[in-house]
Amino acid sequence: MSDKRFKELLNDGRNYNLRILLIHKAESEELSHEPVLPTGIAILAAICKRKGVAVRCLDYSVTPYNRDELDKIIREENIDIVGFSATTQAIPRIYKIIKAIKEDHPRVIIMIGGPHVTVLYEEALSHGADIVVRNEGELTLLELFPALAGAAPDRLSPRLESVNGIAYRRPDGGIQVNPPNDRLRDLDLVPFPDRDSFDFPEKYHMAIRITRGNSFSLLGTRGCPGHCFFCSRAVFGHAISARSPENMVEEICLVKERYPDITQFEFLDDYLLFDLERMNRFCDLMIERKLNLYWSAGNSRVDNIDLETLKKMKASGCFKINYGIEAGTDEILKSINKEITIADARRAIEVTHRAGLYVGVYFILGHHRERVEDIEATIRLARSLPADAVQFTINTPWPGTAMYRYLEKKNFLLSKDWDDYQYFKKPVFRTENLTPEILEKLLRKAYLSYYFNPRLYLRHLKNLLSTRRFYLYFTTLSLILSNLLNREEKPYKDRK
Repeated sequence: MSDKRFKELLNDGRNYNLRILLIHKAESEELSHEPVLPTGIAILAAICKRKGVAVRCLDYSVTPYNRDELDKIIREENIDIVGFSATTQAIPRIYKIIKAIKEDHPRVIIMIGGPHVTVLYEEALSHGADIVVRNEGELTLLELFPALAGAAPDRLSPRLESVNGIAYRRPDGGIQVNPPNDRLRDLDLVPFPDRDSFDFPEKYHMAIRITRGNSFSLLGTRGCPGHCFFCSRAVFGHAISARSPENMVEEICLVKERYPDITQFEFLDDYLLFDLERMNRFCDLMIERKLNLYWSAGNSRVDNIDLETLKKMKASGCFKINYGIEAGTDEILKSINKEITIADARRAIEVTHRAGLYVGVYFILGHHRERVEDIEATIRLARSLPADAVQFTINTPWPGTAMYRYLEKKNFLLSKDWDDYQYFKKPVFRTENLTPEILEKLLRKAYLSYYFNPRLYLRHLKNLLSTRRFYLYFTTLSLILSNLLNREEKPYKDRK
């Protein structure tokens, strides 16, 4: 039903006299050292243009935020609506911008969407948002256009009653949560991201690259069937929606044609290889079209890996894939609902190396049932795996996750200041077995133990001499160092 409704509204020929500003905010006060085009906002910008809506995009992860400059844009371009996409990491800075806009331009309507406000919509409304878009935003935006045309913040409520997928304040001050829209299943219906609305490709690049030249990112699927204890599925849920291989290759061809300096791209998917037949078809098309682009497969699971598919990926230009293993014992993996085993992980990395691909591995320290000895086992496992790069992070209990609910119920959360909720800051929780101080110590031990292992460098030297992938290893090292150097040692502002 949502697919049919989306297609009808996108192609009904109606245009709307609206002027929208879409803003993406950095996850810290500093500009991003891993700049990725904000795909969600770029897709919404493309939809706006299809409907005759004047749209402007600002990405404060690659350009510094300046209140006076933002005020000038809103004033000179007569902006009606400002929209934000909100992660937990970025939300403190987004609320500051909303406050400034409301002070300078009280008649501008503020919309906000994303995983954080999908869960905490009441918080967003209390910080100045007029409309919270929950879950996917494409269909909801199309349904909002007629309601927003000619509207003012104080007269919005009656216009919003029939729009699904949103939360807003009623005239009596209460919060109205409308029924959700069903997710889109046929992602081929969704327009390609409007990259022209950004400083693309100059200000965006893959964090880990195999060669010099410009790069881009794309999303081939939405959702993940996993039920990991620590993971947020607030926007896309557990069912997978996928683009066809033909649709993905069409976008890649268009980007390469428009931006000839592109040399590589990466998938941002949580689980790209959920369907191996689909992946083989994608690789066949890449080879048939002779696109000659390197690409990274993003993230995948270790329990659905096939050597022949990986070899086909390699032949089509793939050079890297990441696996989230997350813990070092089967007992802890079971407790976090990861639904894999250490044997699965070992086999996946071995098979991936046999296919000639570079392997990145993620581990999380600080699961709710972990003990010190479990984390020690994770460190030993990391050292024993023939991965090319390993990243350790301390667990972050994102709002809406099972882990957040567990820690909140146990009164184990040490901060509810969202500024503390960053991948590379100090822990914001304790458990029955672990304190923040212990986790910090173990994180340092993990990195020192892994990256000061002579066997690692002997293996990398051997790989470098055989593959000559110097730029790949250089960008990998740069990323690891930047993440470590960006860790902050600030005390918590709020210890509840």
